[in-house]
Amino acid sequence: MKKIVKYLKFVFFILIFVLLVSNLMLLKNIMNTLVKIDEEIKIKTENLETKIEEVTNELFEKQEIISEMIFSTYENTNFQIKQFQNINETYGNVLEETKKEINHKLDEGYNEIPKIKEAGLYFYDNKNYLEAYNKFKNILLFEEDNHEIRNMLVKSLYYSNPANSTNFTEIMNEINKIKNTVYNDAEIKKIENIIKLERGEIDE
Repeated sequence: MKKIVKYLKFVFFILIFVLLVSNLMLLKNIMNTLVKIDEEIKIKTENLETKIEEVTNELFEKQEIISEMIFSTYENTNFQIKQFQNINETYGNVLEETKKEINHKLDEGYNEIPKIKEAGLYFYDNKNYLEAYNKFKNILLFEEDNHEIRNMLVKSLYYSNPANSTNFTEIMNEINKIKNTVYNDAEIKKIENIIKLERGEIDE
């Protein structure tokens, strides 16, 4: 009986020892696993910190580039605005000078109208109809509603070459402008009918 008890104690001790060793081995494995996990966490944390630093540096670099671009755009815009202001000012001055020059020439033109009319009538009376037409045309540039001059212009253009049908359109346009005035005289009506007859618009 004593032998059996002694044997059982021995077996129990062996079991306890085996169990303890097993637990120690398991604990060691767990510790190794935890160490590996800790190392992986450290590596990933270091990588993450490196990545954050890289991204931060990249953002700062881009921010500097964007700031430079904004500043450059601002400077270019200011420069263009100044250029536009200078051009606008120059254009305004040129326009003002041009207006003065045009007004001066208009004044000169108005002052010359009596002389031009006299020259036109002289050329007309001497049957130099083309020169007369040019003089009357110049007067109408200043006095568009001068139907007396338009009457003379129509006659001058027609008599410069009655057979030149290329003048008919201009002649008829000018006649239409004096249709309802006292300057639509018998001679003008005769010219109008001749042109209409040539065009086949009326019968003989």
